[in-house]
Amino acid sequence: MAQVVTINRPDVVALIEETATTLTDGNKTEAVALAVRQLLDGHARAGSLYISTLPT
Repeated sequence: MAQVVTINRPDVVALIEETATTLTDGNKTEAVALAVRQLLDGHARAGSLYISTLPT
């Protein structure tokens, strides 16, 4: 199931390249995957801490 994502913003491309060099031995796909996993993990944690203030 191959999918392609094109990123044209030079600042984002530079971030991906820098991260790939630093964290994944130059693997840009893995660098993006790592970032997305971290965002999803952070979102899941924030959701579990939500306390409703609405009356029940």
